[in-house]
Amino acid sequence: MGTGKAEVASHFRAVDSAAAPEGFIEYLKDAETEPRAMVPRAMTYEAISGVTGRGVDVGSGTGLAVAQLVAGGQQAVGIDNSSVMVSESRARFPHCQYLQAAAAETPFQDGELSWYRAERVYLHLDDVPAAVREARRVLKPGSPVVIADPDLYSTVFGSGYPDVTAKVLDSFRSQIPNPAAGTTTAGYLAEAGFTDIAVTAVVIPVMDYAMAARFTLDQALAMARESGSLGEDQIQLWLDDLTRRSRSGCFVGSGTMFVTTAKRA
Repeated sequence: MGTGKAEVASHFRAVDSAAAPEGFIEYLKDAETEPRAMVPRAMTYEAISGVTGRGVDVGSGTGLAVAQLVAGGQQAVGIDNSSVMVSESRARFPHCQYLQAAAAETPFQDGELSWYRAERVYLHLDDVPAAVREARRVLKPGSPVVIADPDLYSTVFGSGYPDVTAKVLDSFRSQIPNPAAGTTTAGYLAEAGFTDIAVTAVVIPVMDYAMAARFTLDQALAMARESGSLGEDQIQLWLDDLTRRSRSGCFVGSGTMFVTTAKRA
């Protein structure tokens, strides 16, 4: 498997088998620097702020969240299903703890942890209920959980060719295991017996083509090309339209992150 735009978006479950896994690392590090994405991340930190005891950051990726939580006084350990990501995290932040483990099979004892956090992880899971049940198992009663994910059906871009936009975004969503993660996680938490469930929607504006291309459109377009759902003439007209809109300051788009909080009963 390669690590082109389509693979980076849709194959986070298989980083270790990628021919060039550095593509995934670069993608995550790029996302770390995007100011508009920091708002929901800060909300996840606030949800567990002041909680004493050890907690877990699930799907810790390249390790930044764990390092920031530790710097803020939290007892944090990161887990990721990729050995590549765990190695990268340990190299970047050697003072922090990172373990290789899947969201549905963590290395913790029953009731061992005091908080649980996951960001942009559940959309990549095939079995969300299993991950939620595991969260319930490892948490102490009354412990907070915070899970932040987009609902990819909330992604919108203004275009003179809305039918092309729809096909491109449909191609993107079709390759993601759980594209509606942001709006479905609360239901899974309720089914698992979590209480005090609350969901906050954070709209992230995308006002230029460059940002859209970095995090969504390049990947979505690669998927649309692979599926054969669009001809190159259609694609070029669409790209030209988006580029003109960006240059003239009328590019309009957004995505929505949903920050879900709850407590272990």
